[in-house]
Amino acid sequence: MTDAIVIGGGLAGCAAALRLVDAGLDVRLLEAGERLGGVVGTLRERDARGRSWLFETGPHSVPATATTFGELVERLGLTGRVVRSKDAARERLLLRRGGLVRVPSSPPGLLATPLVSWRTKLRFLSEPRRRFVPPADGSEPTLHDFVAERFGEDAARVVAGAFVRGVYAGEATRLGARSAFPRLWDGVLEHGSVLRFLKASAQGGSGAARGELLSFEGGLGELPEAFARALGERVEHGACVTAIDRDAATRTFVVRTQDARHVAPRVVLAAPARTALALLRPLVVPSTEAASALDGLVAMRSNGVRLVHLGLEPPLPPGLPRGFGFLVPPDEAERRDLALLGALVPSNARGTRAGGLRVRRVLPPDGRRCGLRRGRRRARPSRVRRRDRRARRRPAPGDHPRRHLAPRDPRVRARARPTVRSTPDRVAGPRAGPRPGRQLHSGRLRRRRVEARDPGCR
Repeated sequence: MTDAIVIGGGLAGCAAALRLVDAGLDVRLLEAGERLGGVVGTLRERDARGRSWLFETGPHSVPATATTFGELVERLGLTGRVVRSKDAARERLLLRRGGLVRVPSSPPGLLATPLVSWRTKLRFLSEPRRRFVPPADGSEPTLHDFVAERFGEDAARVVAGAFVRGVYAGEATRLGARSAFPRLWDGVLEHGSVLRFLKASAQGGSGAARGELLSFEGGLGELPEAFARALGERVEHGACVTAIDRDAATRTFVVRTQDARHVAPRVVLAAPARTALALLRPLVVPSTEAASALDGLVAMRSNGVRLVHLGLEPPLPPGLPRGFGFLVPPDEAERRDLALLGALVPSNARGTRAGGLRVRRVLPPDGRRCGLRRGRRRARPSRVRRRDRRARRRPAPGDHPRRHLAPRDPRVRARARPTVRSTPDRVAGPRAGPRPGRQLHSGRLRRRRVEARDPGCR
């Protein structure tokens, strides 16, 4: 019998298992797949010319402000492998009316941006003086309603809508503000204003530059590989958990897999929502608080997301997007019938050893067109901005890259792998979405809950 069993080898499960090991417990981690990390992983490929390419199967970086990530990097001995993003990664773009528009990062930029109306700009300036008052009935507003109340309708529709699609692959109209962004909600309640909270966070932060991102020399896949080395033989791969039983006489849990059974007084469940629901339902007494919590898991939705990685060799075509990449606001996607959440350019953020370019396009796998038409040699070009209609036709800086990414171009190497990004429907918890910093923090919280119930394991 072991001291604790962790079900699920994603970042949250790995972090919880490592914390419990550091607390002196005998831990067993059960993972159904052949590797740890969940959706986090890195494909390392080499083409015929010897060029190296790194393609991330999930998230590709972590914000430098994620304190839990920094602690685990030091614990796993990866400090020397950390790579910080370049200044170009701080520039964010939105697809708006057929062109790419820079997201403002300062008050002067806010006044000049065409993304929002002048009424919204005035609401931005007055937001610190309008104290936020939560609903009197205790209900939770959607993120769209929250942003619209603070900054205006077009800010919620364009800016917040695109940001949420990039983080959760969901819609701001279906996500609760407190559930999806608990730190922001608590900060606004404390300071009374979004801008006041952001200012206080910047003054008391870790010293990292705003918008700075962290990864590793060999990609973010080095993190689950380091977890595997640290946990060693405590990890059991291919262990698909079929049931969890409770032994009231011995006050232990019996975790059954296809080939074995494990007994432990503590179980940490770090599996996806649907798997957790199937395992917990037989253990919960109906009409109790725990049963109500399971009903919340039933209401959670998951959207399928497909990542398409493109590697372009130099010389690169002109007009490719600069900065971190761009996101597509929901109204723009509906207007243009575009099944594209956004595109990232990791090479602009950290570069490539081969000197080429990597473009990462994120789109739902629902069959709608995403800018690259099947059966055609060239992609359909988008409208190009022109400074002078009489001038010769040439792409303006920051033009949309679809016209340059031909599906049959021999210089393009594409890898498409389906991934799943959790999209909660107003019941988002701390594990919603593949956000590495949040997943690692969730694992630490699980370990603290085990300690609180059993002080002797400290």
